[in-house]
Amino acid sequence: MGVRAWLDDVLGRRPRYRAVAMAAVVECRPGEAVELRGVVEVDESGALLHDPLTGAPAVVLRYEATPPTITERYFGLNAETSRYSSWQATDFILRAGEHAVRVELAPGGRVDELHARLSAEHGVRLEVEVERIAPGDRITVRGRIGETAPTGSPHRREPWTATIHADEFDDASPS
Repeated sequence: MGVRAWLDDVLGRRPRYRAVAMAAVVECRPGEAVELRGVVEVDESGALLHDPLTGAPAVVLRYEATPPTITERYFGLNAETSRYSSWQATDFILRAGEHAVRVELAPGGRVDELHARLSAEHGVRLEVEVERIAPGDRITVRGRIGETAPTGSPHRREPWTATIHADEFDDASPS
């Protein structure tokens, strides 16, 4: 991590992400804040998460649940509610044409365990929303370049040209 990236973290500043074509990623410096677009693929480990409501495969899950309040449960009155939120992620490949990067993420919490606990405690009155990023989704990733690997032995070459430590995602599908 460079000095600028470290200062941005310490001061809580949001970096300015530079849009980069996937083919030009190898020219980026480690720590540089970039924005990349591509299609999500499962990495070589094959690790996938599953949506706790539908079982659909995903590489990133964002989970929010609102349990019924005591006043709602016993008196039918709506009151301030508490919300539980969690996220979970696994590393994945972002591909644009023949070029690809490995997107690395912190794993987050265990969404499946949180959902099981809240469902057992609150039953069908639990209101749940799950957003997911799945293989095949077209997304925009903003993050910092970890390392680039433009050359190397053909026998030890990775299937991607760089790693990116993701900060945020957006849907890049045409509207």
